[in-house]
Amino acid sequence: MFDNSLGLCLGRHGDLDFFGVLTDEILNLCNACPIREECEEHGIQNEEYGIWGGKSEEELANARKNRKIIVNKRRNEPMDRKRKENPVILHGKIEGYRAETYYGMEHCAACKKTNAERSAELREAARERAMAA
Repeated sequence: MFDNSLGLCLGRHGDLDFFGVLTDEILNLCNACPIREECEEHGIQNEEYGIWGGKSEEELANARKNRKIIVNKRRNEPMDRKRKENPVILHGKIEGYRAETYYGMEHCAACKKTNAERSAELREAARERAMAA
């Protein structure tokens, strides 16, 4: 469990905005902090918002994306979606598109095409139902 009692930011939340822009003052404070690395890791694993370990929300989000970590917004618990080193992807199928999304992968052209076709089919079916009603 993360313990920030040794953090240099302790007691500074009144005069510094740790949920805003990463300023030089905050960055200098974080870089001098004895628990900076632990704080950054806590931010990556558990926090969706704020500055943690001298990293902005965007930097933390990029770290989560690179490590395929999703923060559970309901409970603030990390969910590691990298369950397999080489997941089976059915390219050109809607299941392939969903798997690429699930594992945080970039969508291939075949899966993008299939998803676009499926979306068009669903829109057309909804349009037909609306006209029949």
